[in-house]
Amino acid sequence: MVSGLPANAPPPGFPEPLLTLTEPNASEGKMVTVTCAAGARALVTLDGIPAAVPGQPAQLQLNATENDDRRVFFCDATLEVDGETLSKNESAELRVLYAPRLDDSDCPRSWTWPEGPEQTLRCEARGNPEPSVHCARPDGGAVLALGLLGPVTRALAGTYRCTATNVQGQAVKDVTLTVEYAPALDSVGCPERITWLEGTEASLSCVAHGVPPPSVNCVRSGEARVVEGLLRVVREHAGTYRCEATNARGSAAKNVAVTVEYGPSFEEVSCPSNWTWVEGSGRLFSCEVDGKPEPSVECVGSGGTSEGVLLPLAPPDPGPRAPQIPRELAPGTYICNATNQHGSVVKMVTVSAESPPQMDESTCPSHQTWLEGAEAAALACSARGRPSPQVRCSREGAPRPQRLRVSRQDAGIYHCLATNAHGTDARIVTVGVEYRPVVAELAASPPGGVRPGGNFTLTCRAEAWPPAQISWRAPPGALNIGLSSNNSTLSVAGAMGSHGGEYECAATNAHGRHTRRITVRVAGPWLWVAVSGAAGGAALLAAGAGLAFYVQSTACKKGEYNVQEAESSGEAVCLNGAGAGAGGGGGAEGATEAAGTAEAPAGGEVFAIQLTSA
Repeated sequence: MVSGLPANAPPPGFPEPLLTLTEPNASEGKMVTVTCAAGARALVTLDGIPAAVPGQPAQLQLNATENDDRRVFFCDATLEVDGETLSKNESAELRVLYAPRLDDSDCPRSWTWPEGPEQTLRCEARGNPEPSVHCARPDGGAVLALGLLGPVTRALAGTYRCTATNVQGQAVKDVTLTVEYAPALDSVGCPERITWLEGTEASLSCVAHGVPPPSVNCVRSGEARVVEGLLRVVREHAGTYRCEATNARGSAAKNVAVTVEYGPSFEEVSCPSNWTWVEGSGRLFSCEVDGKPEPSVECVGSGGTSEGVLLPLAPPDPGPRAPQIPRELAPGTYICNATNQHGSVVKMVTVSAESPPQMDESTCPSHQTWLEGAEAAALACSARGRPSPQVRCSREGAPRPQRLRVSRQDAGIYHCLATNAHGTDARIVTVGVEYRPVVAELAASPPGGVRPGGNFTLTCRAEAWPPAQISWRAPPGALNIGLSSNNSTLSVAGAMGSHGGEYECAATNAHGRHTRRITVRVAGPWLWVAVSGAAGGAALLAAGAGLAFYVQSTACKKGEYNVQEAESSGEAVCLNGAGAGAGGGGGAEGATEAAGTAEAPAGGEVFAIQLTSA
């Protein structure tokens, strides 16, 4: 503005001052020169600093920083005209481009919110141009919806990486979001039932979930004292406790049932040391034991006729399922052993008893097994009773001849009778005789042999008791062999030269093993020649794309020639099979077998060539 002149009349010879910035939009760190210039006689002032002399420009240099962004520079020019001072001014703004800044004031490092109420999550960054901000978990999980109003859940709690980005760069900051919520007592941290062992140290510790971490106090029902620290457990600690968890967001409570377990113990009143049992009295021996969990009690004879015998016990609560009184109870000393998971205790009980004979599966098994060829022995039958019964066994039907060794004819039904002064008891015993296996039959089908590509089966039948397990041994390299469910039949579909050779069937049971062997010959249907005599030779011509082979008799004695990839390579491989029989006309030779060792083919030396694909 020029003083003393009309507002719309610029003073003559006094132009507007010129304010220039070398970088109006400068990146942070860039040197910027600000120049303020006017007419030849005008005195310019730049941001309050005048030029050295009138007519000279005023300059200011600065290294652009974030604080210089949007800084305004003022250029004033004054001129003395006819005793009056004229002035004009100009202004310019500097924009500084700088990378984002994430300050704690705009993007705090930690947020703490209560669970439930809606909140607006804010993380703002400074920068020019204005940065975009993105906050997500480093593991690629949840993303914070910045600037949006939404509910706060505990699932949002965690550490997020906030990244502010603009064209000048980026800033990264880790932000922790804490969500506070009331305590919860679940079955993992505070089970409804707790078991302690008498004599050990234990503490009633309940862990509650909640933020901030809750404090938990447990009080036994009917008492006011808080249970704290380690306790030396006694049975009186059993009971119900009330546990309450509290934090700034609320509280939760639950009942905890504490059970105290302890090992077993005997008392003379409940388990007497002497007891006399009389058959027919209907009274069983009672032996009750204190313990938790309830111990199991077993009384076993420890000597004399009672050795290993179980003493029947009366149940704690008699009912329709109570054990029946046995017909025999051996007198003597019994060791009663009471056991639970926390230990055991032993007590000696002397039992006096008399009873008629009794035979059962343990003393006289209803099925007994002898081994053929073993020394002849009496049946394994005895009886319980007092006085000790006598046991006699006889065979039903024809009497058994006296033999030194067991034979299969000894199998049959036997009748055993136990007798004492109080009565008798009888038992039927079935005797079976077991014997070692014998391979009774080993046969091939078809019996006339097999051509390449054809099918054949081998059947093995064994006599044995118990029944034998069948196993096979095939020639090396024989593939794609199938077996029946009980291994009695071996089958081959699409026979090749490698399937020729010796097969062995083995029958095995607990008493031994027996084998037989059979030789299978696979003869080539396309090209073959057979020669009898040790010095024989053969020449073979095969149709198919002009393919021809010449085979000398000395090349592979008693073998099979397998031409692999003959159409392309012309190479022949000698295999350990057997070829067509002498004098054959393109058919397959049969299979031979022997027990223990395979029989060699008859009729002289045999040569064969078989064409197969690779």
